[in-house]
Amino acid sequence: MIRHYLFMWFNFMVLFTLASFALEVLEGNKITTTEYWGLRDLGLVFPFLWASAAFVIYPVLVLPVSWVMHRWIRTLPLRILLFTCLGAAGGLLIFRESYNEYFVHGYQLQRSTAALTFGIMGFCYTLVDRYLPSLLSRNRGNVRA
Repeated sequence: MIRHYLFMWFNFMVLFTLASFALEVLEGNKITTTEYWGLRDLGLVFPFLWASAAFVIYPVLVLPVSWVMHRWIRTLPLRILLFTCLGAAGGLLIFRESYNEYFVHGYQLQRSTAALTFGIMGFCYTLVDRYLPSLLSRNRGNVRA
């Protein structure tokens, strides 16, 4: 089980970084002032910052939720719904922290992009969480010593 959560930690880091990158490309690139430091200014440092945040967020927030879901919620559609909604809510929080109201109104940034992007991340996380154990157990038999 520890192996599963280590793989999910890496998976979460990749999905979170991709969702953050997509949000920045779709919404952050609309901001053309030098007051905002985004992907255009920071370059590859920007995804590294989000990956670092994901590295900390997983054990603090996502791991406990994943453990509770594995323990008490067995139906896949309910888990998909919960993780998708949690991802969308997290995306809205990240949007609020990333872009202040001046940028949101001045550049017509859409909060729905964050909810959609991170909701998709939650959906993908749930599918990997569900099907990773069967993939790992299938590959375990193919390993030669």
